[in-house]
Amino acid sequence: MSALPFIPRNTRWTARTWLAALVAPVIALSVTYLLTVAALALVPSVADLIKQEGMSNEESMMAAGLVETLQSYLPNVWQTAFLHLVAGLGAPIVLSLKMAVGYSFGGAAEEQVALDGSLWAMPLTLTVIIAAVISWAHRREGRKIRNSQPLVWLPALLSGAVTGLIALGLSLPHFIDVAAKNISLSELSDLMGGGDLGDLTPTIDLSLLVSTNTAIALIGGFAIGFFAAALGRLSSAPAKRNTYHLTSIPTFGPTAVQAMRVTFATLLAGILISGAYLTIYALSKLDGAPASILFGAFPFFVNVGIVGMIGALGGSGEAMMNAAGSADKAGGLLFEEAPWNVQVPMALLMVAIVVAGGIWWARTRDPRFERAGVGHLFVPSFFLVAGTAAVAANRLALSGTASTPGESESAAISIQLSWLSLLWF
Repeated sequence: MSALPFIPRNTRWTARTWLAALVAPVIALSVTYLLTVAALALVPSVADLIKQEGMSNEESMMAAGLVETLQSYLPNVWQTAFLHLVAGLGAPIVLSLKMAVGYSFGGAAEEQVALDGSLWAMPLTLTVIIAAVISWAHRREGRKIRNSQPLVWLPALLSGAVTGLIALGLSLPHFIDVAAKNISLSELSDLMGGGDLGDLTPTIDLSLLVSTNTAIALIGGFAIGFFAAALGRLSSAPAKRNTYHLTSIPTFGPTAVQAMRVTFATLLAGILISGAYLTIYALSKLDGAPASILFGAFPFFVNVGIVGMIGALGGSGEAMMNAAGSADKAGGLLFEEAPWNVQVPMALLMVAIVVAGGIWWARTRDPRFERAGVGHLFVPSFFLVAGTAAVAANRLALSGTASTPGESESAAISIQLSWLSLLWF
């Protein structure tokens, strides 16, 4: 006779467990992509913005015509959203642009320029949405299941593997491959009001290739899917202070899980409120520009919130540049020149959120750890880990090489939060 009937129902493996682990990453990536497309579609075009700049009708028409001509060779909304989605999984964007200028008059030789660059700027809003959907799906599926170790880590590994494989599949093709031949500079000059070029009729051949690093996409996708699923399954049974029995043996597991829940919820609340406050402030400073232009910053809303939260608490940033064999570095307080109506309200909001998180932790942690020294290390430790991840991910790194026949020059720029900001965590 099988032993299965004697195993409690809430500890058995079910098809629903595996289905949630398989489907959650697909739903998360699909929802994130569609939200990104919707946000970017609401951004006014450059041609529309030019028409609102108060130029004369003739100047406006020429500028709008030039922009529309150039935009036909640039990524559309669907491709741009795709780029953001891949970058949200932690993969850098690699660009390769080759331009050749040819002349049909005077026997001038063709001029060639090649630009190769790499951009790493992780849109953390998309990362958070992907992780939140995966975590929510696992938490909902595991509500009535007693979380044994296999029931936590095996579905999490499966969701991580599925997310990583999808990220790998998305990064394999060259998702933007544009080749434009014989673009007439004479026509562009006319659109720009630059006058007639006479008998000199140069043309440009462009080749733009955008791809990404498949290995980093695989690793980033797996890490996001795995940790989100694990956190969702670990937190499927919310801790309550009255559920602890003083006669039972205290364990670190439930307390650590509750500390993670308090840490991430507190940080996320601070980031979202900070981002919302800065967005509202930006709306008051648009100077006639349409408010819908801020939808273009949607993928980086969380990035802005992290900068605002750390800046409100006195954090600093730094920028580094390497070019022509020399290195320059600059740094300073993030809110050093911010007006008082940004600094003071945001500082008060951040303090209030941290206090609220502390009260939540005090009311839900295991009371048997209250007098133990180790009981005071859970939340600070998780805050430090989460803060380190936030500072490391909220970084802009740009490197590039420009080359012409017989000559080449490279440069790299990095903008990030100062590691001293970790002291606030």
